[in-house]
Amino acid sequence: MITAKFKMVVFDLAGTVINENNLVYHTIHNVLVNAGYDVSLETVLTIGSGKEKFQAISDILQFKKVIISIAELSLLYHKFLSQLQISYEKLPVNSFPFAEELFTMLHHHQILVVFNTGYNRSTAELLLEKVKWKPRVNYDLLVTSSEVNNGRPSPDMIIRAMAMLGLKKPDKIVKIGDSCADILEGHAAQCGMVIGITTGAQQREDLQKVKPHFIIDSLRELPTLLNLPSRVNKFL
Repeated sequence: MITAKFKMVVFDLAGTVINENNLVYHTIHNVLVNAGYDVSLETVLTIGSGKEKFQAISDILQFKKVIISIAELSLLYHKFLSQLQISYEKLPVNSFPFAEELFTMLHHHQILVVFNTGYNRSTAELLLEKVKWKPRVNYDLLVTSSEVNNGRPSPDMIIRAMAMLGLKKPDKIVKIGDSCADILEGHAAQCGMVIGITTGAQQREDLQKVKPHFIIDSLRELPTLLNLPSRVNKFL
């Protein structure tokens, strides 16, 4: 077995390991447009990607110079949650190719698999149920934005994961995600490797602006960056 330099990989969920075709951002866009706000999907993706979703809606409207009360924001947020849950229950949600094989590979090398997300826990768990991933089988820990004081780009979710799993050194952690907020979160936590992936909300040129250590186009590229075999059957 190869001795792994890293002890934990923190994956974003939607757009990184789970393919829901940016449904979350289409839902935010629909809620805002139906409420009468002139907001483009591009603005939603640029301003809101990767963030805790209440904060994302707030930031999008602030970017549009909309003055809105907390009560009105809360109403929009709960409409978003309701619509998203209905959509997730009806529409197919799949994992990205190689995800499950990758988790098996990481576990074989005693590298912890952690998911973190801008969703609240109930939404995140619904997603995980859709792809049939189970704790202590496919992954070691789920941390959601509803469990910390500050969502991305603050490092709170990664710090919480470290505390819960007994890791002391952030340079032993890899963070991977499809949004600029993911990359900034990884840098803020001082992770040893921060990786952008182009399978989700934001494009390569967007991710480059926040200076990840690497940008990849597929989960299949991750083992090479971690100096692991490229296929599970090479070591099982």
